[in-house]
Amino acid sequence: MEQCEADLLTIEEVLATLGERPDSSWCETPIAGLQYYAYDDVDELTGEVLRPQPWERVQLVRQPQNPKDRNAVQVLYHNGQYQLGHLPRELAAGIAPAMDAGRDLRGYALSSGSGEAWSVSLLLVGKAVPAERQRKSVEIRQQRQEWAARWAYYEGERSTEAARRDCAIEARAKLEAIVFQRDRLRRLRDAVEALLPIAPDIGVELPAGFDQAPPERGVTYGWWDQVPPCLATKNVWREHGRSVPGKAEPWAWISYGHRRKGRVTYKLYAYEQTRPVAMTPSVVAGFLRDLDARIEGADGEPGYGYEFNA
Repeated sequence: MEQCEADLLTIEEVLATLGERPDSSWCETPIAGLQYYAYDDVDELTGEVLRPQPWERVQLVRQPQNPKDRNAVQVLYHNGQYQLGHLPRELAAGIAPAMDAGRDLRGYALSSGSGEAWSVSLLLVGKAVPAERQRKSVEIRQQRQEWAARWAYYEGERSTEAARRDCAIEARAKLEAIVFQRDRLRRLRDAVEALLPIAPDIGVELPAGFDQAPPERGVTYGWWDQVPPCLATKNVWREHGRSVPGKAEPWAWISYGHRRKGRVTYKLYAYEQTRPVAMTPSVVAGFLRDLDARIEGADGEPGYGYEFNA
């Protein structure tokens, strides 16, 4: 998560800048799913890179018909023309009922992001913000200030006000790296923990016809309905509990025109090139133990367990 101007202001100053009341309910959150939507694409008419600017308003729209999450809340941009992503699932579970009950919620970009997933930070303001989420955001802001002060001390006193400001910005940047890594580890742990009750069933179901003889090598298909069930991308095979060795050469390709991205091409692999993924409850439990240890280190002293590369 990149350093942003809002990090240098108190929350009261941020709310005043946005024209919000100082006693408004609020919380900070990253946008989930940036890599799947229009974020960082190029507007075909204006040539503008689709990244929200700091302090820019975004639209928050409920999506109860979403097949993956009935509490989904879309994050839209440019007056709803483009979707940037969704609110994180855990936050949406608390906000969606309040939005459905008519409570107000407004969203503002605090940063433009780096072009990577989870890199855009939002400020949510309104009565739909859960009180517990606001308390958590207050604690995170206080922790940032404390850690930033400690980093400033570690970097030493500077002779001029400008030099001290540079030191504080650098400290906050290091802090952001730690916070981002810690939050990433926690999200990863939640995802792995969700696998535990279903681990024995992973990879049981395969598409009909998966074991038929593959076609001649080197074929390029023009659309997905032309691809036989014995061919799929690495991601699709992974969803069915199969993995493709890293050195495996593609069996075929699919290539077609995309409205925003131009011509896109994907590699296809045959079933006979795959192997089952060994994912058992004991393996998942081992992942959880390792992640718990890393999270414990991230929650300790600033920088514990991490290396900052220049």
